Amino acid sequence: TPEPDPVAREREELLRLLDTGTTEELYERANRFFDSRDYVNAFQFYQAVLNRDRDHLGALVNIGVCARRLGDVDGAVSWYDRALAVSPNDVVALQNRIVAGMMLGRLDETITFAERLTTLTPGDPHAHQQLGRLYLESGHFSGAVRAFRDATTLDSGNAELHYQLGVASAANDDFRAADRSLAEALRLNPDLRAAYAPKVQVLMFLEQYDAAWNWVAAGQTRGAMFDPDLILALQRLSGQVGPR
Repeated sequence: TPEPDPVAREREELLRLLDTGTTEELYERANRFFDSRDYVNAFQFYQAVLNRDRDHLGALVNIGVCARRLGDVDGAVSWYDRALAVSPNDVVALQNRIVAGMMLGRLDETITFAERLTTLTPGDPHAHQQLGRLYLESGHFSGAVRAFRDATTLDSGNAELHYQLGVASAANDDFRAADRSLAEALRLNPDLRAAYAPKVQVLMFLEQYDAAWNWVAAGQTRGAMFDPDLILALQRLSGQVGPR
């Protein structure tokens, strides 16, 4: 008698589980597929969980993740919205909804979820940073300043946060505050090359041209890149071709 095909036998077992398994058995198997990054089978088993318990929060969130990983970001949003209808303050569902909304470029609607997340996790600098990025990218500069300021308060030694606060302050036309934040970012991490050009731009707005040239020189020693148009503008405004 030929041995049964192990692949066929496993498939039969999975089909039987889909048909007769309990919610807990199906969810456990779905999670195993999910953890092994088999998102097609995970999606199928989470769907089976939801056929038995339409409000199963874990399955709603994870099936959304599966949809996103399989390229259906719009579908993922629908699953996350269902999860949030079941549990509006679930931070995992909120974070996934924010990620999907950002991927789709739906920034203004995503801000609402990011604001809720900062309310639920007030001590998490990442949540405030995320909100700041959404505000900044959508042109809400004063909101970005508030969010990044909250983030730097929570994590004052994070150079990236000070840099982002500086960029937001400059976008909000508060160049002195931007100068302070960018200086702090570069004090904390002189190798943060992205901060040098904004620092030079802010000093140009403040008409501190010698200082701007000094930061150009400092940035060049660290490998920072400067737009040629920025250097030409500094040359024109300062009457110099380089640092004194």
